[in-house]
Order: sequence, then C-alpha cells, then structure tokens
Amino acid sequence: MKFNQFNIGMIPHKKWLKWLLFFISFFILMYLFLMMPNLTRREALNAFENYLFAHRGLYDNTSYIPENSLLSFQNAIDHGFGIELDVQLTKDKVPIVLHDYDLKRISGENVSVSSLTYEELSNYKLFSSSESIPSLKEALNLIDGQVPLMIELKVGLSYQETCQKVANVLNSYKGPYCIISFSPLALQWFKEQMPHVIRGQLSTNFFKDHIDGPTTIQFMLTHLLLNCLSRPDFISYNYQYLSNPSLNICKHFFGTPIAIWTVQNQEQYEKLSQNDSIIVFDSFLPQSP
Repeated sequence: MKFNQFNIGMIPHKKWLKWLLFFISFFILMYLFLMMPNLTRREALNAFENYLFAHRGLYDNTSYIPENSLLSFQNAIDHGFGIELDVQLTKDKVPIVLHDYDLKRISGENVSVSSLTYEELSNYKLFSSSESIPSLKEALNLIDGQVPLMIELKVGLSYQETCQKVANVLNSYKGPYCIISFSPLALQWFKEQMPHVIRGQLSTNFFKDHIDGPTTIQFMLTHLLLNCLSRPDFISYNYQYLSNPSLNICKHFFGTPIAIWTVQNQEQYEKLSQNDSIIVFDSFLPQSP
C-alpha cells in the first residue's frame, strides 16, 4: 500500500519536471534563434580579414589631418589600412561623412547637422584644420576600391531614407565595403533591399556605457537578441566587453566572424590581435606584434 502511494505521489513531480525541461529547452532555443546571425556567407569577409581598420580614417585632430576627412582617408590608404567611416544625412538629404549629430565638438558651433544643407555644412571646417566635411560620394571617389571600407550608418527611427540615399550612392561603387550600424532596423533594410551587401551588427554593453534607451531594448541590443531582424554576417563589438556570453556564443557556436572596436594603443592591439578578430583602431599607429 505504501509503495503504491509513493508511485502515485511521484506522478505530479514527474510531470512538473517534464514541463520544466520543456520550458528550459524552449527558452534556450528561442535565445539561440533570436541571436543567430547569417550562416551562409562565411567567405564574405575574406577581403576584410587581412586588414586593420583605421577608425574614421588615420587622423590626428590636433593636426591638419582630422577625423573623417579626405586627408585622413588618404593617410589610411598610404599606410595600407582599411577605413571605417560614419555616414548621416544633411537637411537636403545628402549622405555626408561625419560622426557627431551636431558641430559642437568638431567646429565649436552648437548646431545640428540635420538643420543644415550640404552647401551650408561645407562652410564649417573640421577642428582646427582647413578640411571640410566630405560627402560620401567624395570619399568613395577618393578611396576608389584601394582598401576595404566599413560604412557605419548613423540613423534614428527614420532609418529608411538614410538607407535608401546611401544605397543610391553605393550602387555605382565597385570597391569592397560592408555596412555596419547599431540599428538592427537599418541592417534589416539592407538585408531586404540589397541582400548582396555584407552586414555587420555594431554593439556594446549599453548599460555599462550608459547609453540612454528603454531597458528592454538596451538588454536586447547588448545581448544581440535583435539579430533575428538583420541576420548580420559579422558582429562588431566593443573590445572592453568581449566576455559577453551572447557574443561568445555567436563566435564559438555559430562561427560568426568578429570585429572589435576601438583599440587605442599598441599594448591593447598586441593582446587583442590574438583573438582572431578584425581590429578597428584609433589614436595610434599600430606596429606588427
């Protein structure tokens, strides 16, 4: 009698255990599905893997060669580096190469980029140099396929127009390039409209970097859970947070290529160059380890 009572008492426990295992398996599979990158174009980054990438060109903002200038791009080419550059739209919808959304840091003027036309922006100089803000077309004409490019899209929620304007310029460019962005929506646009273009998801730890936004979105971006929208070909992640578990699952489980940004001295470079990752550097001239 006691033996039968014991068996009957075990049945609910076994059902509970099965449901627990079911939910654990479901959440693991959902987690993997959400972060899963594109698995079909591993060879797409071959043209990029033998290069170090100069962040905003090879520049010195205290000299005549400021960031995101034509001179900084030529300097990177002369040294054999790939180039990372930033693109956003002017008031008259011209894609220009500029990182900040205003001119305060660059020219000391507290005015937003989106409030000025390209012609108006051309009157401002980059830092203390004589260099003007270049258009994307001008930058591409100079680079002309000599080195590979990482083109970062600076977009907000109205990303479609930026993507379309940039795509219009890129349609006639023959050199190797990829599109990178913190916005999964911008990358999703390229996935759907220009699927041949290589896509890289930019990310960081949004909490530790104190980047404003809804907590849920910060969590999903930090842990690459919106890869389901863009299915990126590679991940470009802040080098300070390479222990992120989602990043490591992408790298070691899915075999996703990784780019790390922004390495800022020779010591960091020598340490991180052992990670079999594409390196984006800034503020120093790398020497081979």
